[in-house]
Amino acid sequence: MIALPKTYVLVIREIVCKTHTKKAILPGSKTTLHSLIVGVFMMLPYIGNAQQSYLFSRNHPENLQEHSAIELKWFSKDIFNSEGFNIYRRTPGNASWKKLNPSPIIKKSGIPQNVLAQDDELTFFVEVANSPEDLEREPVLQLNLLLKSFESTPFADFLGIYWIDYDVQSGYSYEYRVTQLASGNEINIGTTSIVAGPYQKDASVEGVEVYQQRKIVEINWEQQPERFYAVNIYYQQEGGERIKANNEPVMLSMVPDSVGNLVYPNPMYKLGGLEEQTSYQVTLEGVDYFGATTELSDPITLTLDDVTPPDMPKGLEGVADTLEVKLQWENPKAPDLKGVNVLRSRFSEGPFEQVNKDLLGVDIQTYQEKLSIPGPYYYKIEALDHANNVSHSNRAFVDVQDVIPPNKPSGLTITSDTGRFVLQWKANIEPDLQGYLLFRTVDADTPGEYLLLTADPLDTNFFEQQLPENVKNEFYYYVVAVDTSFNRSPPSDFATAVLPDVTPPEQPFIEQITYTAEGVVVHWTSNVEPDLAGYHIYRSDSSQQNFIQVNQRLLPSYSFRYIDRSAEANEDYFYRLSAVDSTGNESNYSVPAFARNQVLEPVEASLELSLKTKKRKKINKLQWNELKVPVKGYIVYRGTTERSIKPISGIIKNQTEYTDHVKKGDAYFYQVRAYTPSGEVIYSQKHPFNTN
Repeated sequence: MIALPKTYVLVIREIVCKTHTKKAILPGSKTTLHSLIVGVFMMLPYIGNAQQSYLFSRNHPENLQEHSAIELKWFSKDIFNSEGFNIYRRTPGNASWKKLNPSPIIKKSGIPQNVLAQDDELTFFVEVANSPEDLEREPVLQLNLLLKSFESTPFADFLGIYWIDYDVQSGYSYEYRVTQLASGNEINIGTTSIVAGPYQKDASVEGVEVYQQRKIVEINWEQQPERFYAVNIYYQQEGGERIKANNEPVMLSMVPDSVGNLVYPNPMYKLGGLEEQTSYQVTLEGVDYFGATTELSDPITLTLDDVTPPDMPKGLEGVADTLEVKLQWENPKAPDLKGVNVLRSRFSEGPFEQVNKDLLGVDIQTYQEKLSIPGPYYYKIEALDHANNVSHSNRAFVDVQDVIPPNKPSGLTITSDTGRFVLQWKANIEPDLQGYLLFRTVDADTPGEYLLLTADPLDTNFFEQQLPENVKNEFYYYVVAVDTSFNRSPPSDFATAVLPDVTPPEQPFIEQITYTAEGVVVHWTSNVEPDLAGYHIYRSDSSQQNFIQVNQRLLPSYSFRYIDRSAEANEDYFYRLSAVDSTGNESNYSVPAFARNQVLEPVEASLELSLKTKKRKKINKLQWNELKVPVKGYIVYRGTTERSIKPISGIIKNQTEYTDHVKKGDAYFYQVRAYTPSGEVIYSQKHPFNTN
């Protein structure tokens, strides 16, 4: 068998001509008496030294055991050859060829009417073949003629590229040769060998692969152009009728890949319109150059997965109350819906993260969460079916505002060294923390004299300040925490520091104050002087005077903490430490460290709100009782519903009333909240108001 070139053309005829005139095939014709819709992947040129002519042979399909015939069909570079072709035959072992045709085989003038009546397309193609000037202008017509000669023996015979040899005996081997006449010379087209006998279909298409890609079934096979030029594709459900997927035989053309190599497309065929969660069997058959089909390939069974996502959730809305967000939506009415997830992001385009730990049930259409950081948030609802297909709702925007300040910083300590102070404190844990403001003074009893050392909030929990070495002042520091909404915490307890003297041991540094059941534990950093003898620790209820030595004997030089078992709970103390060398020189005292073993008792207070309306002045005057417990201040809230109230005032200090301007027709709910130094909030009742 002669090998075919590696490039092919896909040509599909969708509408067969009904009327055939020469004018109808001319380009630009305004009068069309027939229609021919052709989709063409442009024919690629022959590659390198690839063969440009081909000869095929087969046993006639109507062969009997005692009567046999062999069919020949050939194709050359020129589909038409006016000088014709010759056919030769010989048997194996015979060196001489016998010419079979008495005269050159050329294109005939027509096809008998009874044959034309059996194929609606033949009349049109005969007319095209008899219009050489049109063929020169329209290469696509030549291409269609070639493909028609594949599938139609009468048309191949009309073109002069077909021969049937009846003078053969079953069981005998024959070799054929076809030549093309050109200017008195014979050019060999090809040779082929065949054993005469009953007709048998060619073997099935090999290498068939079938797999699912989303809603499409993709099919590949081993392309064998020496056996077939196209394939037919069939599919069927179990026990159902086999259905042909393609209207016309599927022909492939090689195309350049990313590096320029010619390859067949992948996949070779896409089959759509099949039902999910249904099993199908796919088979293929090849179509050879005589228009006959090969054996069917072995069926491949494929069960299509469910890849269709559920309908998207609708109507997602969200509202924020301080740091609490409430969502509601409508789930899709999908029978295979498994559940939904709530997704959240700080940005409109994501990335989104799942909020709920476990999948929410199909009946759940609301969700509520408490956020730790205020700001803009975007939410989506994700619907999942039992095949884990997902769909997403539209985004919902929620603006979460913050009016709650950070907690009071704690653990402020100072390490003094030659010419510098290093301040450290316990880092706050609020997720919306922006930083810290640091204040200093030389007079702890005059709050207004404190100087802001950091114009911008510090993003760390330590600070170093350089000072001249001869400065002897005692400095007082405190820290205020600031969040991203610029809410300020209460000031920390202040800490003091004095630069150390250079003669005695270095000033000790109290690292921290901790508390145990035994008492107050003072921790310090060990001094490193080689002649260090030990430490004295002092305690006072004031940071500047009346310190009393707590230890009865000098604490060993290797000690680094001391437990004050005489300290009482809920009392303010200040501790300081001195280092003593072996000659009795005592260092400067350490920076006093504040200690209070705080045992908080719950606040018991009731806040009552009253309202007086002055309609002419269009004002509401709100009043409330003064609490008997310490408070930082009050904030007035207002809203059109009890659940949507928001702050309308800043922190109100030293007074228990507030005036709100209203308009006719307004209706509100009011509430006052008191904030204690310990961070507790006391709420009044929600008072309704209506101007109507």
